Amino acid sequence: MKLFIISDTHFHHENIIKYSNRPFKSVEEMDSEMIKRWNNKVGKEDIVLHLGDFALGSEKKSKSY
Repeated sequence: MKLFIISDTHFHHENIIKYSNRPFKSVEEMDSEMIKRWNNKVGKEDIVLHLGDFALGSEKKSKSY
């Protein structure tokens, strides 16, 4: 088991691409890549402490994080 501490992922926040100079052309591309990287790194038994600014909006998604 590993412990991860993270913040400011800003899932589904289109303007964060511009504000933070993220290398993505769309929010869909950014979310997909962040989910892929998360799932490649974080295991089912790991603990993640997310300190804030997880996502923008309240739309429910069926993707796993």
